[in-house]
Amino acid sequence: MILESSGRYDLYNSNDSIWNLTTFINAGVKYLDKNFPLSEELRWYKKDVAIGDVRLSVADLRAVKEVWAADSDERKLVSPVTGGWLRVNYSDSTSANVTSGLPKYWSYDLHRLAPSQKALTQAVHTGFTYSVYDILFDTGYTLRGIQWMPPADEVYTIELLGTFFSEVLSNASDVNWWTMYEPEAVIASTVLCIERHNRNLEGVRTQRAFIEDLLKGDQDDRVEQELVGNSFMEG
Repeated sequence: MILESSGRYDLYNSNDSIWNLTTFINAGVKYLDKNFPLSEELRWYKKDVAIGDVRLSVADLRAVKEVWAADSDERKLVSPVTGGWLRVNYSDSTSANVTSGLPKYWSYDLHRLAPSQKALTQAVHTGFTYSVYDILFDTGYTLRGIQWMPPADEVYTIELLGTFFSEVLSNASDVNWWTMYEPEAVIASTVLCIERHNRNLEGVRTQRAFIEDLLKGDQDDRVEQELVGNSFMEG
């Protein structure tokens, strides 16, 4: 249906490793993720961290809403702070010099090195010696992360509640939430991305209106959920 709707039959057997049908389908899914948040868009990512750990990298993470630290005795909400605040208040250049404990504060986002240093890794970082713990070593650019202080003094389960990009589709059998529950929206958003690539603004507007009509019910559900949460906080 995508080929019929777009008229781009050439994309099906394209030898172009960049501009092919799969590229536009995944661009369409990402367009839906960014522009039409789902009513159940928040997901948990849970990971055990070891003694001394101060960071966690997560694939396809968009935004963080809450961070919790749990062990066999308790489950505590970790407070969000800025990266600058974390550096000022835990200014030792290595986490080994900071008294460990239950993570209390987390900073939203680790940062990558400059392009000229992208080949460096956490194990091999020639050229600098200190302040390694708050660097995200990821040459593929698929990861985002958080850091926290103090360093873990035991094994904790870090629980991250946030929003994530949908699974990338690479094979005909691959599925994600959009393809399972809103396949028409995936078709329309894929065609939208093709029209945008072709600089056809009228085609983009047409597909956008079609998507908005398709997803109106889900967007209404999302508003209702937010109203329930706001009513609870106000009460």
